[in-house]
Amino acid sequence: CPLGFFGKKCQFVCHCKKNLCRRDGECTQGTSCKDGWFALSCQYNDLAYASQPSDPRLTDNNDSTCYIPPKNSIGANLTEPFVYSWVRVIFRGYGM
Repeated sequence: CPLGFFGKKCQFVCHCKKNLCRRDGECTQGTSCKDGWFALSCQYNDLAYASQPSDPRLTDNNDSTCYIPPKNSIGANLTEPFVYSWVRVIFRGYGM
């Protein structure tokens, strides 16, 4: 496959930092997914990353980040409608 693509027919785009993907799409040389991409072979687009969150810590891709919102609420504004199949939000026991 040409640089930046992978798959049996080179049909998938590499979303690893520096376009460093193996033939199966996994990131190589200690790299990770580019900002805004995640999961297996970095093939899932993180809509929250582009949503202008109320605090950048909400989209830092670190499940250990602790964020306590000042008004006990958070927000994200998407610029256009979209269809999604799942949402992932991690809550820890603060105040519970």
